[in-house]
Amino acid sequence: MEKTLRARYVLHKPVLPARNGMLFAGEDLSLRRDIAVFVSEQPSRIEQQAYMRLLQAVAHYNDSRFLHLLDVGVEELSIYAVLKAYPGEPLSSQLKEGRRTPLEAAAAVSELGQGVSEAAGRDISGFSVLADNVWVGDDGGLKIVNYWEKAERQRQGAYGLAGLFYQLVTGGEAIPADGKERLRALRAAIEPHAREEWTERLIALLSRVWEGGETLRGMVDQLAVLAGSPPVEEPPNPLLARAQEEAELSASRALSSLREELGADTARHAGWSRPGPDRAMEASVEDSEAAEPEESEEQRPIGRRIVRKTFFGITLAGVALASAVGVFFLFLELGAHLGKKPASAVTEEAVKPQPAGSQQATGTPLVSSKVTDRQPEAPVLPAKPPEEERKEETDAVVEAPELVGLNKQEAEKRALDSGLKYEYFLEKNPNSANTVFRQSPAPGTVLAKGESVSFWISKGQ
Repeated sequence: MEKTLRARYVLHKPVLPARNGMLFAGEDLSLRRDIAVFVSEQPSRIEQQAYMRLLQAVAHYNDSRFLHLLDVGVEELSIYAVLKAYPGEPLSSQLKEGRRTPLEAAAAVSELGQGVSEAAGRDISGFSVLADNVWVGDDGGLKIVNYWEKAERQRQGAYGLAGLFYQLVTGGEAIPADGKERLRALRAAIEPHAREEWTERLIALLSRVWEGGETLRGMVDQLAVLAGSPPVEEPPNPLLARAQEEAELSASRALSSLREELGADTARHAGWSRPGPDRAMEASVEDSEAAEPEESEEQRPIGRRIVRKTFFGITLAGVALASAVGVFFLFLELGAHLGKKPASAVTEEAVKPQPAGSQQATGTPLVSSKVTDRQPEAPVLPAKPPEEERKEETDAVVEAPELVGLNKQEAEKRALDSGLKYEYFLEKNPNSANTVFRQSPAPGTVLAKGESVSFWISKGQ
């Protein structure tokens, strides 16, 4: 028989057992909405008052990574907390169905860890973050169920989040107490899905956490970096590669057609020239004066025809290029839905500017043909391109170097060697003194040369 609390909240079925209570799926009859109800038995009045103070301390907190507290009350010998309901299931139930990949687990734990860190800044901490206190939404996001009760050290904070990662990748709730056995099982679950370098960085991070040498904030930041770098190299997308090749081929054909047409036009008028010096000496002054206007009248139409054809050729090339780019982006849109590689990465490769030297090579015939046709007696040599136009500026950007783990002098040198400015801060931290334990932006972030990178140096305990 379903139980009703205060003639308003109906308890349908239990969904998640807890140490000090049970989470039920329920219904709010007044507002006609689904709810979750956490019921905890507190026999004495003193225990009820103490438990009510725990709930009141977190009642103000509202975060999407926590089940929001809506109402509390006392029913006979129990206290109940009405929570916002989310579609999904308990994480402990999902673990029985299968494990997550290392990248999925890193992303999920770093996101939940961000919420745990923010809650700690509001004096809400000490709750369990292991699978038996976590709800999984339909989108795969993790949410804390009970965040008002205190838990053992190994279940909370950075230590607990490391255990949660272990549960996600191994697919089981049990976490070995022996450190070597725990690391051995963790490595066996990660190695088939990740590069050796990625695996070693993750194992080193979790080892520091379990040894007490990493803060919650530091763990969350480094786990987010690992979640943002794929643990395996994805193969190139053949569909996007073919789109890039077809776009480049179309552009090349359009430019070749333009050069051929201009070359033929130049050849047709190559024989035309003004009267030679011998003819000018034989002709009378009157004939020369009469011939010069006729020559001007004949020259101007020819020049205009060349200009018109040049303009037509450039327009034709522009239309062909626009069509090629349109086809290319159509393939990109299709590849974004079907391919594995992000479309943004392919787009950056597809629209990469050609070296300045190749631009000069295609532009030279257009300039030289017009000048030669108008003033054959004074041929103009093609101007040499400026030095900065011949040089590719591929070194204008750099990637942020890895500074975490270096000492102050090494971090400064690596930042300067990368063409970056830097600033550093000294903070108390469990890491060894004079060791970088955090940096911003993350390693691998693309920066312009001359930009600044910040890092934090431990002053020790």
